[in-house]
Amino acid sequence: MKFTQINHILGSVTGLLLSTSAFATIPTNYYETVDTSSATALRNSLHAIIDDHTRFPYTSSQTDTWDILETADQDPSNASNVITIYRNASYLKEHGGNSFYNREHTWPKSYGFPDDNSSNSPYTDAHHLFIADSGYNSSRSNKPYANCDSNCDEKVTKSNNDRGGINSNWTGGSYSTGSWETWDARKGDVARALMYMAIRYEGGVHNETGASEPDLILTDDRNLISASNTGSNESIAYMGLKSTLIQWHKGDPVDDFEKRHTDAVYAHQGNRNPFVDHPEYVACVFESICDGEADVIAPNAPSNLNGIGNPGKITLNWHANSEADLNGYNVYRSDESGGTFDKLNASVMRQLEFKDVTVEPLKEYYYVISAIDFSGNESDVSNEATAAASEVIIKSSDAWINEFHYDNSSTDVNEFIEIAGKENTDLSGWSLELYNGNGGAIYKTVPLSGVISNQDNDFGTVIFLISGIQNGGPDGFALINPANETVQFLSYEGSFIAKGGTADGVESIDIGVSETSSTAVGTSLQLSGNGASYSEFTWLSSSAETPGAVNTSQTFSSPNQLPEANFTYICTDLTCQFNASNSSDTDGEITQYLWQFGEQHNGINPIESHTFTDEGIYSVTLTVTDNNGGTSTVKQDVSVSIEEQSFFENTTVMPILDKKRTVSKINVQRSFSDETATVNVDITHSYRGDLKIKLKSPKGTIYKLKSKDKNDDKEDVQESYIIDIHGDISGKWKLIIKDKVKKDEGQLNSWSIQF
Repeated sequence: MKFTQINHILGSVTGLLLSTSAFATIPTNYYETVDTSSATALRNSLHAIIDDHTRFPYTSSQTDTWDILETADQDPSNASNVITIYRNASYLKEHGGNSFYNREHTWPKSYGFPDDNSSNSPYTDAHHLFIADSGYNSSRSNKPYANCDSNCDEKVTKSNNDRGGINSNWTGGSYSTGSWETWDARKGDVARALMYMAIRYEGGVHNETGASEPDLILTDDRNLISASNTGSNESIAYMGLKSTLIQWHKGDPVDDFEKRHTDAVYAHQGNRNPFVDHPEYVACVFESICDGEADVIAPNAPSNLNGIGNPGKITLNWHANSEADLNGYNVYRSDESGGTFDKLNASVMRQLEFKDVTVEPLKEYYYVISAIDFSGNESDVSNEATAAASEVIIKSSDAWINEFHYDNSSTDVNEFIEIAGKENTDLSGWSLELYNGNGGAIYKTVPLSGVISNQDNDFGTVIFLISGIQNGGPDGFALINPANETVQFLSYEGSFIAKGGTADGVESIDIGVSETSSTAVGTSLQLSGNGASYSEFTWLSSSAETPGAVNTSQTFSSPNQLPEANFTYICTDLTCQFNASNSSDTDGEITQYLWQFGEQHNGINPIESHTFTDEGIYSVTLTVTDNNGGTSTVKQDVSVSIEEQSFFENTTVMPILDKKRTVSKINVQRSFSDETATVNVDITHSYRGDLKIKLKSPKGTIYKLKSKDKNDDKEDVQESYIIDIHGDISGKWKLIIKDKVKKDEGQLNSWSIQF
């Protein structure tokens, strides 16, 4: 570029003090405190330098991002024009509202910071904003930066400033699964813009305004990127693809376009993009290659992992590692000790506590954790910890949330929550906890008071005026009784899990209806139907409000008498027959049976047969439901074991020859016995007097059953013998028959041993 052209450009820039000798003149001592001794040290020192910049509004009648970008992306060949990031087109500066160009968030705002407000710095951070053709910006949408394949569509470039017109952009797919490949001359620009975002935003708060800031992280994991697109501002968000951006950085060095952009943004925001000023920092920060050497040293294994079972969740805590380059921790879980462990956390854990809410109550889980540094080196795992969550019990109650109003056209007015219940229910000591669905924390607690009067069939309502009930997306509230138990946890515009408060770890129940900013004043969301408990009613969309009175389409009736669950069982070995025929319902009939056999198997019939996989004690649960929706549950511990075989028999017929020895065997598999056993022998023989019979145990003990007796001239041997057992049970038992005289014959028909 000619020197005269540079002077022409500088003359047209308002409010910028740029050197005419070179672009991107770095202010003296700007990087004086940078520490290049390690990847962590460099990352932390750069963040401290560029943190807490001055935020400008996205669109305003005062100086806004339009003003900054039309200077930062000014066409170097025409000071009246801007040059676009993707198409390389040159357009007359028209500020906002034109039909040619708009502002591109290289880190799409949908991934972590979609809601613009006065404290949302990344939304308006001009270091990652560029002037872009409206159509190209729309085509890129929020796709990650990635190299495209042959199935991608081409987005051509214009020839301006001696570049473009040959290289093209390429795009395919959509959202987090899609790809956008920037043309060659601007690949490094977008890569270093995202690298800036990952270092500028590392969580915490803005030190001057106190506003919370997200932790923005580059990754190759598209699932993490997708999970960042929640529609709300997030504390942690991901973008990428990291490996592609590193490749693009190397292939497209810093040029004057980037230098002008950084200078212009710095003149307003007061911070710079360090990877434009010092491209060599990229290898150390994002590849952990500092001083030409890669970091291959893993952190130490974390210590003192502890698991605590809570209602509906398991809480883990551990001691902190001390490595300077520690990035955080990974949490792993298994269903068995020493088994296959699966990672639970989507992103690196940077706190020393993890709450696992994806557990089944009363089931034992096993956990280990590892430490990971910024180079991606992962430690050995910690000690193994185990815990089981207790059941989350939503208490049945004589009171419930019956009607509420939170949003209407114009300014919200007359917001309230109504409680209904049985006559004479004293609400002293009760409370409502209001939860913010974005994060799950409590934002307001309202103590209740008063006694419910009889308005209809021994039931009534009480209203509580509560200003500032949040407008959803989602939000909710929990009804808490005097015993500090969660009676209800309801939400609107979606469900979420409470974090903190009495309902901590409990997932809300979305009522399925909601109000909007066009809802008419004087309406509410309310229960309708006929019943005597919350479960018997249904929620209606906005209707004329009835605060402090029975709802228009609601009738209270006598309470349903709950059924009684009962069952018996008989077990043979591991198979049990369960019978719920004794269950009853005094004011109706049982319409549903649900068995839970304690090992992830269920049944739905009054009589069920179930075979357990192993011996043990199982907690078997039966829940019955009556025709009015009432339920009753009963549990019993059922012990099952395999009864060992006690009778063993050999029925193989064997000849007994003259003057010969006949041996028959029985294999016994048994671990215990009484003190004696019975041996039965069935022999056909013409002269029994010459037979000698003995029994040999697996350990060699000889039991004499019959001796030779020449005076015994009878036939056959069909006898039972009682022997004393000496602990030698399992193994091969041998029946030994000796014929002592010639000229007779017979056979062994069968023999047995009974323990």
